[in-house]
Amino acid sequence: MGDKGAEAEPGQGASRHLCYDNAPVERIFDLLKAEIGAIVRESREAACADGFRFIEVEYNRIGLREHAGFGYLTPHETEPGCSKTSPPHRMHPLSAIRGTSQGDGIMKQQTIVITGASDGIGAAAARQLAAKGECVVLVGRSPTKTAAVADELNVPYYLADFADLSQVRKLAARLQSAYPRIDVLANNAGGILGRREVTPDGFEVTFQVNHLAPFLLTTLLLPTLRSSSAKVLQTSSIAAQRFGRLDMDDLNNERAYSANKAYGDAKLANILFTRELHRRYHAQGISAAAFHPGSVATNFASDTTSFFRFVYNTPLSRLLLVSPDKGGAALTWLAEGTPGTTWQSGEYYDKNKPARSSDQARDAALARQLWDRSVEMLSL
Repeated sequence: MGDKGAEAEPGQGASRHLCYDNAPVERIFDLLKAEIGAIVRESREAACADGFRFIEVEYNRIGLREHAGFGYLTPHETEPGCSKTSPPHRMHPLSAIRGTSQGDGIMKQQTIVITGASDGIGAAAARQLAAKGECVVLVGRSPTKTAAVADELNVPYYLADFADLSQVRKLAARLQSAYPRIDVLANNAGGILGRREVTPDGFEVTFQVNHLAPFLLTTLLLPTLRSSSAKVLQTSSIAAQRFGRLDMDDLNNERAYSANKAYGDAKLANILFTRELHRRYHAQGISAAAFHPGSVATNFASDTTSFFRFVYNTPLSRLLLVSPDKGGAALTWLAEGTPGTTWQSGEYYDKNKPARSSDQARDAALARQLWDRSVEMLSL
């Protein structure tokens, strides 16, 4: 990531002294704006771990139009794969500014982890959520593309290739260490591939990247997700209904592989995982939802043998498909929503409304079997 400015020195945020004697009112507000802006830039990322929201401050000649909510930093060690490190000191509230509140005098923000955030739906949702003031944490496979989005938004990022489960395990450990609270885990990474391939872990790559890897990440993060009363979101697809037909004796599609079937099976697994996660953990505070983002104009299927490549990668795609922003808005709606009010936990959504998928997608026994088999495959 690019340099966002000099690292704060210990105690710097708590020891700023401003001299406004004999300054005109306009100059006072200009100075305040510059000083508070500097503190916000230095503190925004580190405050994510503690769940404090930093609101941009607007000024006019009369006074503050927005009050800024300030929190404090807690030290944590540099983690490999993370773009930033918290300064090893506490940042105290600026006494002149009153925190906007949600009952405790300080406005809370959500810490939102988004996988598959280097482009497409994930990057679009990250931009939307960052604009709302949420603490967004990106996870991507491509170092260059993920860093570019993180640099644009000035947010932390982690790298992990979901075709390598050891990287998923390391990712989970780093997230747990850096973020004692995770309000939203958006399992968005995935995709369709071409010919059948097996990962070094021994699984068909489409099934691993789309289902086993996010299942592993979610399971390893369960202690944090439970204590945070988190929302766990799965980017599924209408392909679950059109192409998915899970065979519990052939989850790796050794007998009947096609790119479309493998993708449909994995997206069906996302819905079943959502329903079973709800059944097992909703009483412990976790809410879960799966959603179809729409047919989004991305580079989806560009390097596969699936006929989807002709839909997503031709000049007609702009006429047939929705923009990544609209696809990302579906994820944003769930992330910003309130389970039980905005949406119901355990359900599958399309266009922000409950939707039907295949008959298998509502098979509670199949959902339990898939969970148990996934645990067995991953040796959890």
